[in-house]
Amino acid sequence: MKEMKQEKYPLISVIVPVYNVEKYIRRCVDSILSQTYKNLEILLVDDGSNDLSGQICDEYVGTDKRVRAFHKKNGGVASARNFGLENVMGEYVSFVDSDDWIEKNTYSYCLDLINNENCKVDVVQFGISCVEDEKEQPKVRKEKITRHENKDILNFLMIQSTKTDSYFSVCRCLFSRNILQDERFPLGRINEDIVFKYQVFAKANMMIDSNCIKYYYFQNTGSITTDGLKKKDFDLYTAASELKALTDKEDYGEIKKMGEVKYARTSFSLLCKIAYFGVSDESIDKADVVKKLQTELRKNFKLLIKAPMAFSRKICLLLLVIDFRLLEVPVKLYRKAKHK
Repeated sequence: MKEMKQEKYPLISVIVPVYNVEKYIRRCVDSILSQTYKNLEILLVDDGSNDLSGQICDEYVGTDKRVRAFHKKNGGVASARNFGLENVMGEYVSFVDSDDWIEKNTYSYCLDLINNENCKVDVVQFGISCVEDEKEQPKVRKEKITRHENKDILNFLMIQSTKTDSYFSVCRCLFSRNILQDERFPLGRINEDIVFKYQVFAKANMMIDSNCIKYYYFQNTGSITTDGLKKKDFDLYTAASELKALTDKEDYGEIKKMGEVKYARTSFSLLCKIAYFGVSDESIDKADVVKKLQTELRKNFKLLIKAPMAFSRKICLLLLVIDFRLLEVPVKLYRKAKHK
């Protein structure tokens, strides 16, 4: 794409929630500061870290005037993001988690897409790659860009989130600040992106979606997503239930049906987590939870097997419905061999 004239483009606010990430935060912030697009403000929200993360945030304030550091009591990722939203000054807003990083041209790419349109674009969404280190290179994709308007934006979101993992992540978007004005992340739980993103997309009039990978999600062993099952993981039921209540009101396209699928997938997602990572919370009776989740999954089998999920997911679904161990045992052997 052609080189942009920076002065023609608006301020982008980048919100980075920070909590005990002294090992990774420099990689994250450096990837933002090195953007080819320079008109940025970076809001580092230290969420009560008890390592050197807060100090590192302050160091960046002293080296680059675009960085603003805030320190607050620990309240979780949603709380930190909400704090950032209360303090942004940009016309566009982006979220980057503090152990992840982005491509150098992420924001110039997004703004080129926006400026190629004749009407106002509320959201640009780009590809995300899950990686274990910065040396890992994603597969090269042929660029595919699609444009969506009004209700079709929600329809696209719901269908693609059924087909693809991480589609509800807000980190893969550049948002117009206008559509974020009255929206905030739900506090005190995980999976906070789901309802927030749906409600924000419901306000959008125009969205551009690109499959080009611009965001790298760091799969850190021992993180919330790669640790074993905990009670907090059942927050997914709350998010899926709230999403279903919102989609039940829609009669456009596949929105309502995909809301039902998302709720039905909850037991599948939790069983997959147990199969891949086990159970971390000693208060959880693994056998009892697996039995209950498997019973629920069998009730929803027909709905899920017909849903637009990846073929590999449907194989996992079939194995879990037959016998949980059919997925758990091969996964354990694979992970053991991989980490030898």
